Amino acid sequence: MITTTVEYTDEDILRLGKDMYEREIKPLVPADKEGCVVAIDIQSGEFELAEDALTSAKRLHARLPGAVVYVARVGSPGLHRVGLRGRSEQS
Repeated sequence: MITTTVEYTDEDILRLGKDMYEREIKPLVPADKEGCVVAIDIQSGEFELAEDALTSAKRLHARLPGAVVYVARVGSPGLHRVGLRGRSEQS
């Protein structure tokens, strides 16, 4: 199997992540999850919901170690992050 590595700029991740959230993920998130944080792998569309950004990103990275992550707060434009990783991956 041939694998390729795509390098994304922060701007690419923000653009792709926002678009993917609005088009594909937002309609799937139950209304009672407003205020939760969604971590999205912009390459696969896989996502995780949690109460905070670190937890959602760690869960996503546990399933998809090579994930390119975009993070947003459900129902709020105030939290958008790029490339959030768990502490064990930062060292």
